Amino acid sequence: MLAGTVVSEDGHPLTGFLTVYSINERNHVTKTLRFAGGIFEIDNLLPGQTVLVARGEQMAPTALRIALAAGELRAGLILRLKRAGTVRGSITDANGSPVRGARVRLAYTRADDSNVFLGGFIGGRLITRSDGVFVARNVIPGVPVLVLVDSDRGHAERTLVLSAGQAQALSVVLP
Repeated sequence: MLAGTVVSEDGHPLTGFLTVYSINERNHVTKTLRFAGGIFEIDNLLPGQTVLVARGEQMAPTALRIALAAGELRAGLILRLKRAGTVRGSITDANGSPVRGARVRLAYTRADDSNVFLGGFIGGRLITRSDGVFVARNVIPGVPVLVLVDSDRGHAERTLVLSAGQAQALSVVLP
């Protein structure tokens, strides 16, 4: 069993969702539960690796990786969430025309095992609108994020690091 709290940077309890990934040699079990007042309890977990991913409104997701033995109880866990960042990007070609339908992917560049589980929560794969714009929400602050742009008109990469709650504009001109 796992028990703990999910709080903001300043220690206030949060309400949100907790996704649990239990991984052992035979299974990969995923379940999502809602927590209120910051408190969570999870039982019936498989022995092996477990990753908790906590998300709250306007908060960046955070992950905690734990190795569990059969029947083990872990209480007092704390997952601390930071305010999420947002990237609003504009993709144009060399002539200044918006690139519609460009594929944009955000990926963490730090080699942290828990970040593998967070990739799907930060905007994942996006497609630019007819005006060449994309918006990625829930970007984790303080961690380098690689923005990859792929289109039939070209490719580009940019690296950003956002502060908590920061909205970052990004302009990319494809060659």
